Amino acid sequence: MHDKNYERYKHLGGVRDNIASDFGITQGNILDIATGDAFFAIAFAKRLQQGKVIGIDNIKEHIKDAKQNIKELQDKCELQVKNFFKNEFQNESFDIITTFLGVCDLAKTQEQLEKVFTEIKRLLKPKGRLLIAEATPEDAENESQKIGFEIHQKFFYKYFSKEELKETLKGVGFKDITISFYDTKQEKISDNDLKEFLKDESKFCEIDHNMAIDWKQIYEKYKDKIDNPGIEFDGKITVITAAKTS
Repeated sequence: MHDKNYERYKHLGGVRDNIASDFGITQGNILDIATGDAFFAIAFAKRLQQGKVIGIDNIKEHIKDAKQNIKELQDKCELQVKNFFKNEFQNESFDIITTFLGVCDLAKTQEQLEKVFTEIKRLLKPKGRLLIAEATPEDAENESQKIGFEIHQKFFYKYFSKEELKETLKGVGFKDITISFYDTKQEKISDNDLKEFLKDESKFCEIDHNMAIDWKQIYEKYKDKIDNPGIEFDGKITVITAAKTS
């Protein structure tokens, strides 16, 4: 990933740390799904006084890179290459399950969304909690954020609305559902950064989905939007928490 885009995604206005701090977890076994660079797993691991975070991702390249990020937390954080839908974890293995912008990658249909939440429920201990940090397109605050969503969707990310997420959680048996928002304080992206972002996403799409995307074609479509109204990625994060019913 291009250095500037990597740093932007890594920090995102400190949103991962803010979420982990607000959640207030200091002990327990945590599973972070679609962990990617493991930044969300790290945010929880460094606050743990007892327990461990396991981050899983089905892309070995992601886990290889992420292992460099957890060097100072190896006693509290473990990373595994694992397909979430074909994992070998026992029922009721985890106190908490988290994911940061992972649902939009794991589920592309309502049926798949139900499958994700059903599997999470299987893995959670009784009264275990789920924390999802996602982007919800209906909450874009301006035209530049809306364009950012449009561009992301060119790379096969699927965004669900708050209502779809909430109702699906209810449908598979979760309760005590809460919804909150976090501003990542992102700046509008520059012309060069947009090009590098599109190159990176095209590369990831080929690795993750075995699909080739012509990033230049996307750039040509949106280049006139860079200065006015601007393009903003991941400007706002929606956090949904829920509890397993039993």
